[in-house]
Amino acid sequence: MDGAPLAFFNPYFQVLLPSRFHDPALAPAVGRSLDVCYEETPEGNRAAGGPCDESTGAGNDAGVTYDDPRSRFNGAARFVDINVTRIQNLRGPSVWYTDAYGQRGEVTPFRGSIRQEIAQVEHELGLPVGGPRLGEDRDYGGSGVRAPN
Repeated sequence: MDGAPLAFFNPYFQVLLPSRFHDPALAPAVGRSLDVCYEETPEGNRAAGGPCDESTGAGNDAGVTYDDPRSRFNGAARFVDINVTRIQNLRGPSVWYTDAYGQRGEVTPFRGSIRQEIAQVEHELGLPVGGPRLGEDRDYGGSGVRAPN
């Protein structure tokens, strides 16, 4: 009730070989990773090797699109880094009511409130950077999986 945070969760999500990226120069601001494999600089250089070559037959298969099953850029390799999770509620109530944004914490319900349950503990898990990972060893791909998935 004094405004101090009771719980802190700091994950970040990683997607390897994503099918798209933000490009404000394009409408609707979405660039396709696979398209970069076909780009060529004025000097004649282009992205080569690895997923570009695997997706385009080393540049010999013209016109492979982002949603083509041959594209390695399907975002199927992904995981979450947990980083720090902290609960600071050793002597506090185990039930709180907040608004939809986790603000206005109160111990009694109010109109539009959401019931929040929190353990009565002081506990910290993980590291500030590079904490435990979930899903890193899972295969989210498979035959026919392509972007967007």
